[in-house]
Amino acid sequence: MFKGLTLRTFPPELDWRECIALAASAGFESVEINFDGRLDLNVTDSLLVEIRKFADNRNIIVDSVYSRKQWAT
Repeated sequence: MFKGLTLRTFPPELDWRECIALAASAGFESVEINFDGRLDLNVTDSLLVEIRKFADNRNIIVDSVYSRKQWAT
């Protein structure tokens, strides 16, 4: 089991890099990436790779992804 949190925990003015870095520095082991705020469902593959590398470099696991947009259809 990992100690983690969702990126929605952080103030909306912080970008995903700042959120992941803060989670790592606070001792969290994983994050949930949300695709309905800082990021959206149209994110590019290259950005997903960048997010993964950024998290890996901080020993953070991306343990889940989330979007409320699927419920809007």
